[in-house]
Amino acid sequence: MRIAVIADIHGNLPALEVVLADIDRRAVDRTINLGDYDHRSWLAALPTSADANHGILACHGTPTNDNQYLVEEVYDRRLVRAGATTIRDRLGDVQARVVLCGHSHQQHLIQIPDGPLILNPGSVGCPSYDDPGNDPHVSEAGSPHARYAVLTIDERQVSADMIAVTYDWKAAATRAEKNDRPEWAYGLRTGWFIAGR
Repeated sequence: MRIAVIADIHGNLPALEVVLADIDRRAVDRTINLGDYDHRSWLAALPTSADANHGILACHGTPTNDNQYLVEEVYDRRLVRAGATTIRDRLGDVQARVVLCGHSHQQHLIQIPDGPLILNPGSVGCPSYDDPGNDPHVSEAGSPHARYAVLTIDERQVSADMIAVTYDWKAAATRAEKNDRPEWAYGLRTGWFIAGR
């Protein structure tokens, strides 16, 4: 079975359209959306995680918290990969073969020793952001591409293609500038949050 995995669209329709067209060309069997797009009332009614069959657990952040990173932690105001013990603790008693997660906007494929394979497809529509919350930090993909992944799974093997596609990010950045969001425009154009970082 081939499964396209998308996350973190954040209202970027041009990026989503290009990703969906690329998915169509790859002849996948199904698509799983891990969340963060703009239908809040509908999203609020969804569970924190879901069994996606074939030993796959899908969540946005961690299996128990949509707003916590599964495979990253904040270090020096940036997201960096957490250690295997930290990730295992965040998984709790999950018994899945594969865990799909999003939230950080960073692509990762991580095999936990004696545990699940963890796949974060990256962000379709938002390659960088600034989180000014209790632990301020930035997340930066380093390029403006729209990201997603294709998971291939059978009874014996699991593999993943981490995909980054080009779309008209200059037009998306121009729209952000017209909406008085220069920081978003810079991120959409470059994949970095602040010029000169």
